[in-house]
Amino acid sequence: MKIECIICGMSVFLLCSCGGDSSHHRVLWEDKHLTNPMYELLGMTDEYISRFDYVTGKPLPDLVECFYPDETREANRFDELLTEHARLTGARSDWRKEIGPQGHICFYSAQWAGIINSFYVKVDRPTATLDPRIFQKASQDEMLQFLRGAYGRYGSKDGQNFINMANAAYKITTIADVLEKLGCSDIVIYKTPEEYEPGSYEIRFKPSPRIAEQLQIKDVVLEPGRNSVTDWKVYKRVN
Repeated sequence: MKIECIICGMSVFLLCSCGGDSSHHRVLWEDKHLTNPMYELLGMTDEYISRFDYVTGKPLPDLVECFYPDETREANRFDELLTEHARLTGARSDWRKEIGPQGHICFYSAQWAGIINSFYVKVDRPTATLDPRIFQKASQDEMLQFLRGAYGRYGSKDGQNFINMANAAYKITTIADVLEKLGCSDIVIYKTPEEYEPGSYEIRFKPSPRIAEQLQIKDVVLEPGRNSVTDWKVYKRVN
């Protein structure tokens, strides 16, 4: 096996090739970037249709993340986590935060886009999602940080036991798997019918005592509400 080092910004990646066939190349992240702040950042990242460009299937070269105009609190938290991760790893604090004409809050940096995108894998064209290997050796605290990020951005804003996102089947399944590893039960993913666009996914779960305390969940309802707009169907039962 041939091993080469590639330096991208402050990140060092290992490029492994087997037998000289480029189809076997794969990029591995550097472990130093799997910090607690990074796990929370990865919980917050948006996978609407794909993390990558949904037309070309390629990573966007300098887009780190975007937030909707009403996600000011979440964007500020993202900024804090970038700062903390930079402090821990020595990565350059070179991202810029811009407000778009319609109020969207976006972060740009080729270095930071490269760091975060290194944790993603292509699963089909054009979809890219988090590499499940980042959770293989993750501690309970690291997985909790990931869950904090996901719940903080996509979860209930009033202490209920659900996480909801649109057009992100792979990420919602990853979150469900992490919930199970953290001791939660009655985990069910619901989905809106096919005729609804965009398609929405919602996880309902019974939190473990620790998760209920950490996420400040006070109200546990195991099925989503039903109304004339949304008729949820079971997409997957996890446990």
